[in-house]
Amino acid sequence: MKGQVKEFKKELLSVAYTLLTLLIIRNYPKPVYGYKIIQLVNSLSNGKIMFKEGTLYPILKKLSKLKLLNSFWGVAENGPPKKYYTITELGEKCLEELLSMWNDTVYTINMVKEKVERGEFA
Repeated sequence: MKGQVKEFKKELLSVAYTLLTLLIIRNYPKPVYGYKIIQLVNSLSNGKIMFKEGTLYPILKKLSKLKLLNSFWGVAENGPPKKYYTITELGEKCLEELLSMWNDTVYTINMVKEKVERGEFA
């Protein structure tokens, strides 16, 4: 059974991680680089979601390819230059639509769950 759950978890988390990435990039007060996004997700989720580089960077690449993010190389306070990300206008519109869909889906799943648990099959 673990294999089956793992497969669905992967699909579910793919969407959730994309939403989290867009949310952080949109709301962070300045352009943000990948490792900072990882730190923020891990911290803001109280450790319940532990992003790793192998999780985040493919998402950033996909979002950039879809023109939902802009990126540029910038000088870091310490260390080598970093790639910074900002959300595009298209990215903002897409995020709002995806969040609405996510919230509607979660609400509907919970509503159906409550009804079937009460035996309501009308």
